[in-house]
Amino acid sequence: MRLIRKDRGPADPGHHMNLMTGTVVGDEDFGTTWTLRIRLDHPGAPAQGDHDLEVEVPRLVYEILESTATSHWEFSIHRGSIHVLPA
Repeated sequence: MRLIRKDRGPADPGHHMNLMTGTVVGDEDFGTTWTLRIRLDHPGAPAQGDHDLEVEVPRLVYEILESTATSHWEFSIHRGSIHVLPA
C-alpha cells in the first residue's frame, strides 16, 4: 500500500492503481513497523469490527508522513500486492 502525500496534490490514476480513501481508526507500534487499521470511505458496515483493512508500514515512513497528525488518507494498492485470504 502506498499512502499518498497530501502536499503533492491529487494522485495520478495513471501511476497509482486501486485508489481509495479512508480514515485510520487505530494503529499499533511493533518496533520497526506500525500496523494501521483503516476504515474505508464507502457505505456499509466495516469488514472487521471497526475497520476494513490492516496495513503494515515501516516506522520511518510512519514518522515521515506524520501519520499521527492526520487520520484521513488517500492511498493506492498495486495489483501485485493484493492478497485475498479465506475467512
